[in-house]
Amino acid sequence: MMNRHSLRWAAVPLSALLFAAPVWAQQGADRQAASEGAIQEDIRLARSLSRAFQHAARVISPSVVHITQERTIYTQRSWFEPPQARLAKVGAGSGVIVSSDGYILTNNHVIEGAEQVLVKLGDGRELRGKVIGTDAPTDLGVIKVEANDLKPATFGDSDALAVGEWVIAVGSPFGVFDNTVTAGIVSAKGRTGLQALTDERNEDFIQTDAAINPGNSGGPLVNLEGQVVGINSQIATRSGGYQGIGFSIPATIARAVMEQLIKNGHVSRGWVGIDMAPLTPDAAETIGYTGREGVIVRQVLPDSPADEAGLRAGDVIVRVNGRPVNTINRLANAIAFTEPGTSAQFDVVRDNRTMRINVTVADRDENVPGNRARKLYGFTVRPLPPAVAQRLRMGGVRVESVEHIGPAAEAELQPGDIIVRVNGTPTPDPSTFDQVIANLDRARIRLDVIRGWDRGYIDLVPRQ
Repeated sequence: MMNRHSLRWAAVPLSALLFAAPVWAQQGADRQAASEGAIQEDIRLARSLSRAFQHAARVISPSVVHITQERTIYTQRSWFEPPQARLAKVGAGSGVIVSSDGYILTNNHVIEGAEQVLVKLGDGRELRGKVIGTDAPTDLGVIKVEANDLKPATFGDSDALAVGEWVIAVGSPFGVFDNTVTAGIVSAKGRTGLQALTDERNEDFIQTDAAINPGNSGGPLVNLEGQVVGINSQIATRSGGYQGIGFSIPATIARAVMEQLIKNGHVSRGWVGIDMAPLTPDAAETIGYTGREGVIVRQVLPDSPADEAGLRAGDVIVRVNGRPVNTINRLANAIAFTEPGTSAQFDVVRDNRTMRINVTVADRDENVPGNRARKLYGFTVRPLPPAVAQRLRMGGVRVESVEHIGPAAEAELQPGDIIVRVNGTPTPDPSTFDQVIANLDRARIRLDVIRGWDRGYIDLVPRQ
């Protein structure tokens, strides 16, 4: 307990207090100056980042276009008047110019089913576009306008993108706000399981929080150098608008698909004949693999390109053409987008020794049963489910997928249709179906089709 005898008073000369006051004031002034200096440095850094965004926007904006899709609709004023046909705008999106002579890359769903396409350039010109080709599994498409003075975008390396890296998205949100620029970061890479447009999927989405809204589809995702690293495709939303999660198709996939669509009007996918398994810790221990990256070869089909090149079950594939493949999806895409007839370099670990094996990639449509009709007629088939085959009491094949642009789509063939004959020849299974198609050698074909309880014929003319 304190008492009066425990207090100790110190006498401080008044002169000491007078001389100390300026020291305190100086220290406060120094702290304020330091704070002001830090703020100015922060502003300088913010302006530097702002200038980077401005640079990227200046570089890419002349290459971004607004796309409007038009279709014929029928209206009828009363029961006593015939329906009136007219072209109407039924959808809008964005695209990016990829060549000075008018090729434009966009999403498949932006131009799907379009009768006419109208393209508005950054300089205000409006041109009619022609659909060159689409690819539903990647949701990509190419159109062309008649022009020779356009500014094409430059592609960057989407595989080199890092999570957390700054990117900008450019497009026409809601179809009305042309060349809108939004900024964000790469939130994640390698997203899958998003594509609901087709049973066949080639996914490896870049996730970003750069604002992407309806109408931005088909526009570019761009790095700070102004290079296209992705094509904006989808959003995750509960409201129908932006909620911080957007998805872009990586430039490596977009470019490979684009080049084939421009060259051939369709995409031919590579095939080497392997079955793959993920590299789990248990699987790695089973095969004695001490690494952490790669995909395991579970099976090699006899007489396939992989078999002929020397790949074996138990091999761990770590790279294809120099690019890492750490997931089944990425390895499948690397094979699929290697042009058939070309050689791919597989870096493989076998018995903990690394080796390089060159594999000549084959055309999947010519090797996977049921795919033979895709290039010429635009559809694929698969075996009938056993219950359906038993109910029909006859052989046949089920239409698995129909490309949105092609002879099958124009003739209104639908997924789920059952084909029992081609030009009068029974097709009890996909292999027989492929053989019949091959023997017809690009001929006009008549399909004997069952749809529900109805039966009829569908005639198809092959692509030229």
